[in-house]
Amino acid sequence: MSTPNAYVTLPEIFDSTADRLPTKTAAVVYQSRQQRECLIFAELQKQSKTLAASLLQRGYTFGDRVAFFAPNCIEYFSVQLALCRIGCNAFLLSNLATLEDDVWQYRCRALIMYIRTGEEVDVCRKILTRKSRENVDRDVIIFGPKIDVISSGPKFDVTTEGTVTLSSVFAAGEGQNWEDIVVKKGWVAPNPEDPLWVLFTSGSTGKPKGVQYTHTKYLHQCPFLAMASIGDDSCFFNDRPFTGLGGSLTLLSMAAFGATGVTVNSALVIGGGDMDFVMEILKREECTHIVMMHYLMVDLVALFDPSVHSVPSLRYILTGGQRMKLDVIQNILDLLTNVEVVAECYGTTEVGLMAGTLCNQAYNSQDGEDIYEGTEVRIVDENHRDVPRGTSGEICVRSPTIYANCYVDNERASREAFDASGWFRTGDIGVMSLTGRITISGRKDDMIKRASDKLFPAEIEAILKQHHAVKDVVVIGAPDVRLGEEICACVILDEASSLAHVKEWCREKFPIGFDGLSLAPAYYVTFGEFPTTIYGKTNRRLIKQTAFEKLQL
Repeated sequence: MSTPNAYVTLPEIFDSTADRLPTKTAAVVYQSRQQRECLIFAELQKQSKTLAASLLQRGYTFGDRVAFFAPNCIEYFSVQLALCRIGCNAFLLSNLATLEDDVWQYRCRALIMYIRTGEEVDVCRKILTRKSRENVDRDVIIFGPKIDVISSGPKFDVTTEGTVTLSSVFAAGEGQNWEDIVVKKGWVAPNPEDPLWVLFTSGSTGKPKGVQYTHTKYLHQCPFLAMASIGDDSCFFNDRPFTGLGGSLTLLSMAAFGATGVTVNSALVIGGGDMDFVMEILKREECTHIVMMHYLMVDLVALFDPSVHSVPSLRYILTGGQRMKLDVIQNILDLLTNVEVVAECYGTTEVGLMAGTLCNQAYNSQDGEDIYEGTEVRIVDENHRDVPRGTSGEICVRSPTIYANCYVDNERASREAFDASGWFRTGDIGVMSLTGRITISGRKDDMIKRASDKLFPAEIEAILKQHHAVKDVVVIGAPDVRLGEEICACVILDEASSLAHVKEWCREKFPIGFDGLSLAPAYYVTFGEFPTTIYGKTNRRLIKQTAFEKLQL
C-alpha cells in the first residue's frame, strides 16, 4: 500500500488487494497443532460478500450495532469484513462475565457468538431467556467447533432454541450476488469516517469503556506496519487477540499491504506459554514478521534451542505495550540471527498507534520514539502546563482521529479525557527530547501492565470485595519476569475464614480470557490492617512495599 492514510474504507482497500492477489493466501489460523485453517484472498472476499448479502437480506442495515464475541478464528475475518461492508458497527467483546450486560447496555441489534465451552453455552442461554422475557427482537448467531463453521470442520446439531447458526446464515447468501443485492436494496456504501468497530479498554472505575473506531482511524495505524517494511511478500504472525488494537493489526496487514496473516489461539501462547508451537508455526508458514510481546521474548530466551527454534525466514519483530529492556532486545537479536530490526511502537486504545522506532544493535532506549505524522504531542505537569524538554510529565495527544466522543455512550468520561483545547490526557508519563522524540516511563496511576494489557486494580478489587470473608483489599502489580507484572491481592480477612477458600473462589469467579489469562490474583498477601497516610487515606505505596518484602520480591 503506497498511501497508508488514503481516504478509503476497509472493504475498499481489502477488495483492491484481493483483486490484485486473488490466489495468495490471506489468512492462516491454528487452533491447535492439528487444526490449521486457511483462506486465499479470493475466498475471503467471496465469503465476506456472501455473508454480507445474507445479513442485508436478514434486515441488517447501516448503523446497526452488532456484538461480536469470539477468539482468534478463521471466521473472524469473514464476519468483520461482512459487517463493515454493510456499515454495521461491530462491538468486539471479550469478557464472558459481562457479555449479557454489554449486549443490552450498548443496545446491540444482534450477537454473533463463538461457543466452545459449557460456560459460554450457559451465558448464551441467559441471553436468550432475557431476550424472550423482555420480548426483544435481537438476533443471536452462534458458531464454533461444536456447532458449525463456514469452512470445513466438525459439525454437530445444537439445541439452543432461539439461535441461528452462522453456517445457515452463510448458506442463505449462497447464489446471491452482493453487488446485485446492493442495487436492489438501494444500499449506500459507508464512508471512511463512518463507524467501523468498537474496541474496549479497562477503566479506572472497573467498567470497560468502548472506544469508537472509524475506517479512517483504523487505517491510521498503517505507519507502524509500513515502518516494518510489510508488503505482499510478507507473512505476518500475530498471536494477539483480535478484540484488541494489537490483534487488529493482522487484518490490517492483509487488507492494506497484501501480507498473509497468521494467527493462533491466543490462550496457547499468552497463558500457556507454548513456545515450541509458535516456532513450529513460524517455520512451517515461513513467517517474515512477528508481533512479539515481552512474554514471548522471555519464553524464547529461556527455552531457545538453535536446532529447534531457528527461523531462517524471519526478518522483522514488531513489539510494544511496555518499555523494552536493552538486554532483552540484544538477546533476541543474538538468538534470531536473521532478524534485521525490532520495530517498537507506543499507543493506546483511545489514541491508536502514535509513535514508533526501529531498534537495532545500536539502539538506546533513551533515544525515544518518533511521533507519527499528523499527531501532536505535549508533555505537561499536574497543572497542565508544558514542562521543559527532557522533563517528565503526562503525555497529552491531539490528532484528527482522536474523537471528542471517543468513549461510546459515555459523554462524561469522554469530556473528562480532554482539556479545553482538545488535548487527550493519556495518563502515561513520558519525556520529550530536544529532537521531539518521546520516551515512555510509566503510569500516573496504579495501573498494572500485564502482557501488554492494562489492568486497573479497582476492577479486580470490586469483585474481590464481593467475597464475604474479604473485609478490605488493595490490588497491586507484582513484578513478573515473563509478563512484566502479575496481579497481587493484599487482603484483610475476617478471623473465621481462610485464604485458601478465597483463592479457590477467585479461580471460579474470574473467567479465563482469550489470551489464556484471568483476573484472578497470582499472589496473595494477608494484612491485619492497612497503613494510612497522615490524612487517613490508605497508603498504597507502603502496602506495596510491605507486600514485596513478604513475597521476597
